Amino acid sequence: MGLRKLAAMISTVNDYAILKWPIIIICFSITLLSFILLLSFTSDRWYSYDLINVRHTIVYPNKTTQFTDLLEYGSFGLWFICIHKYNDPIIKCDTWTQETRPQYFNVILILLTCTLYLAYLAIFPCWALLILILYNTNNRYMIYINAFIWIALLFFLFITVILAAILIINSLTKMHSPGRFFIDRFYISFHSSGGIHYLILATTLASICFLLSIVTLIWRTFIEMKIIELEGELLKQLSDENFQPIWNRPIPIPSTTTEFGANHEEPPPYNLYYEPNN
Repeated sequence: MGLRKLAAMISTVNDYAILKWPIIIICFSITLLSFILLLSFTSDRWYSYDLINVRHTIVYPNKTTQFTDLLEYGSFGLWFICIHKYNDPIIKCDTWTQETRPQYFNVILILLTCTLYLAYLAIFPCWALLILILYNTNNRYMIYINAFIWIALLFFLFITVILAAILIINSLTKMHSPGRFFIDRFYISFHSSGGIHYLILATTLASICFLLSIVTLIWRTFIEMKIIELEGELLKQLSDENFQPIWNRPIPIPSTTTEFGANHEEPPPYNLYYEPNN
């Protein structure tokens, strides 16, 4: 019974019912976008790195020396850094402070916090817009639908711009470019990891949602113009004095001629049988 009601609701005839398809894509995309942003925000693997001491000397008790390459590797994100040395089986993780956090990461942290907040706020108008479209019988919710379309469009515009700015700022960090350099005898190599990949995916989803919002707005305008055109034609027909609706037009009934009807004579006039009282 519930599935039958849902099917009837989705198939409700209204002029803007076709808009539900791009809005459905937007609703699921913004929900997925919020989840991906949360994963990127809490990830401790924005970058992974390898630290190599090119020529390290080890002095043993017997006074012998050995030249070797010490390897240290780890990963870090906006909140944590995890270090794993080659001779230590334990991975040590520590929290960044504002002073120790890498270059530009404080700015990225602020921008990503704002983006995450906007993404969660955008979920409500998107799903509310879908519900209004599904229940928009006789176009009675168009004022609210138009408002929610513009609100969603502005949300996606801000989210896309901020995420693009985060990617640009991240590209300016020394971990991204050049990504490999020497410090004294140490060679450090950085590699982008899961947190960056989540961020790129979120930016792509935000761009798709923004484009779909523009398509929805244009589509809604096209439907509205079509309705106005049809209403104008109807008013023009109703204002015509010679116009008759189809339900007021006389419908001719075809006559059928039978053999009896073709040969019978018409009855004499009534006056022939009338006898005046004289």
